[in-house]
Amino acid sequence: MLGERPPQAIDGYADYARTFESVDTYDFVRTARPIGTAVSFRYPTYIRCRYDRLARFPAGLLVTGDATCTFNPVYGQGMSVAAMNALAMRDELCHGGDSDPLRYFTAVSQTLEAPWRLAVGADLALAGVTGPVLPRRR
Repeated sequence: MLGERPPQAIDGYADYARTFESVDTYDFVRTARPIGTAVSFRYPTYIRCRYDRLARFPAGLLVTGDATCTFNPVYGQGMSVAAMNALAMRDELCHGGDSDPLRYFTAVSQTLEAPWRLAVGADLALAGVTGPVLPRRR
């Protein structure tokens, strides 16, 4: 985060973990036995596609899941948001007749609002993280 790059070699990771605020993490890393090679994880940016703001959308096509919004997996919201998108899709398809993309994407946008604010707001609250200020909501 903010340009910090932990070592990729398992041997150097214990020394890196010693710099963490919690000594528990260091103790765990120091005594743990790796079951495989180290793997780096990078999540560069959040993406929220605002299909609800489109004037037109191709007939017969609706998108869901990561095609609507991607979150940093650290917050554990992706599956919950995908499930809420699936419910919005179910509700749209239960209307009968042709789907209404605007109605569907408006419903999706409403389900995304709280998790989006939670994740992005948490990151923006960290010292050194910059980005647009989220508009206030009740």
